[in-house]
Order: sequence, then structure tokens, then C-alpha cells
Amino acid sequence: MKTANEYLDDIKKKLGIDSDYAVAAKLSISRSAISAVRNKGMNFDGKTAIKVANLLDIDPALVIIDMHHARAKDTEEASILQRVYNYLNNDNDDEGSSGGSGWKSEKMKFKKVLEERQDLRFTAQDDLLYIM
Repeated sequence: MKTANEYLDDIKKKLGIDSDYAVAAKLSISRSAISAVRNKGMNFDGKTAIKVANLLDIDPALVIIDMHHARAKDTEEASILQRVYNYLNNDNDDEGSSGGSGWKSEKMKFKKVLEERQDLRFTAQDDLLYIM
């Protein structure tokens, strides 16, 4: 799993830019928001996480789950989020390979994980995951 700082560095590398100011401009966020990530360990909100994913051409759910994992209050919650991340990132060792591929197969695995964790609230809209 990655931190917000690592995602910022990935953006800089992918886009060939040197400054956090330029990253802030690409994400349409303030320089102070970047500074809060860099210096205070803050994480991206959902909207920024989606923008980060889009710039990096990765599934937005991965970035969103990383940010929620970083904010997890207990090890059980962090463990569940790690499992969800692994499922979405095709890193699932449970039950071997599913034989199916693509997003629908991953959604089925993901739904099973969500059903196991009743105390966390999740909602999905337009194929995006929101964890509340």
C-alpha cells in the first residue's frame, strides 16, 4: 500500500515535473494542501484521490482505500482494508485464482469482503467506492 507522499512522488515521476507546486496545479488543489501531505502526514480526500488515480492511470479505488487504510483507527479495520486493496490489485491468495478476470470478477470478491465487515459502511456510485 502507498502513502499520499508516495503518490505525489509517482505523479512527479510520471509527468516529469520537479515541483510540488506543479503537482498542486495538476490536481487543482492548493500548495498548502500539498504541504500538509508532505509535512503533516495528511491524506487525500476522496475527490483528490480520484484525481491522483486518473493522473496515474490506476483504479481510483486503490488510492481511496490507501487513504482510508492510512486513517484506520485499529488493526482489524486496517487488515480489512488491506484485503480489499489486495483483491482490487489482483493480489489475492485466498482460494487461489478465480479463473475469471476483469472488473466483474473482482467486484464479486470485493462484495464478499464487504459482507464480512458489517460495522464499516460502504457505498458505491458509478463504479467508485466510498468508505464512510
